[in-house]
Amino acid sequence: MPRFDPLKSVSASVVLSYLMQGYDTPSAIAKQMHKTSENVIEHLRKLIWADIVAKSKKEGKIQHYIINWEILFKNALPTILSPITEFSSAQKGKEQKSFWINWTRLLDLNSDPTFFVQFKIYCINHVSNELILNYTTQQRTFKDEMIHYGYWLILNKDRALKAIPSLKQFYDIYEFQRSKCIKKIIPFPR
Repeated sequence: MPRFDPLKSVSASVVLSYLMQGYDTPSAIAKQMHKTSENVIEHLRKLIWADIVAKSKKEGKIQHYIINWEILFKNALPTILSPITEFSSAQKGKEQKSFWINWTRLLDLNSDPTFFVQFKIYCINHVSNELILNYTTQQRTFKDEMIHYGYWLILNKDRALKAIPSLKQFYDIYEFQRSKCIKKIIPFPR
C-alpha cells in the first residue's frame, strides 16, 4: 500500500505554511484557516507521521509544534530536482528511484548548508505566503511549490549559482539530460 504524502495535500500544506509563519499551536493555525482545531490536529498528525513536524513544548493543555527542516528538505529535494528527469522520461519505477538516490549522493546537496539555508529562506518567504494567499482559489500544495522552485533554479541559473555554488553539478546533469533528449527527438545531421 502506498504511503500517504502529506505534502501533496492542500490542507496539510497550508498547515505547514502557517507553522513556517510562526503559528505553532493548533488553535492559532485553526483561527487563521477558519477551520476547527480538530481539523488542524488531524493534518498535524499526518505531518508528524511523515516526520516533517514534531511536537514541541507543552504549556498546560496547549501543545506547540515545530518543523523538522532536515526531513522536509530531504523529502523536497527530489521534487526540486525533478526538472532533470523531465528530459529522461524513459526512467520509470525502481529505475527512477535508484536514479534519484545516485544523483542525490553525487550532488551531496543533503549536506550542503548553503542550499539548506536557501531552501529554508525560500520556504518561509515565498512558499508559505503563496500557499496561504492562494489557499481558497488555487488549491496548490507544497509539492507544487517545490516543482516551481526547481524550474526557478533552471531559469535563474546565474543567480542560483551565486547563492548555491554546489548546484553546478545539478546544472551539468540537467544540460546532459537535455542534450540526450534533443538528440533522440531531432537527430543531428551527419
